[in-house]
Amino acid sequence: MRTTIMESTRGRKAISILLSVVIVLAAMPLSALPAFALTSGDFEYLVVSEADKTCQITEYTGTATELTLPSELNGYTVIYVGGYAFDECTSLTSVTIPNSVTMILSDAFRYCKTLTSVTIPD
Repeated sequence: MRTTIMESTRGRKAISILLSVVIVLAAMPLSALPAFALTSGDFEYLVVSEADKTCQITEYTGTATELTLPSELNGYTVIYVGGYAFDECTSLTSVTIPNSVTMILSDAFRYCKTLTSVTIPD
């Protein structure tokens, strides 16, 4: 009888693990949609909304010391500056952010050690 209880417990555990895997796999297509970075000059960006024509800057690859962020990239209005977008931009001393930007995500300017001036609109 002891063997039967252990087998029953193993069976329930196996079913529990299997169901967990199925739930994770079922959720993946919703949360793991492919996102492709687009490029415009020294900026990489992701489309936030195709319908609204909005985007998020995800990376800056330039070496400017004084930079005014664009309010538009390839017809998409820039509304977000993504996390780590300017990570370690060591030449950057001054940034001006356009009125279109409504959110600057965490660590967008992480390790920008020479950045001394940020102009944010009203």
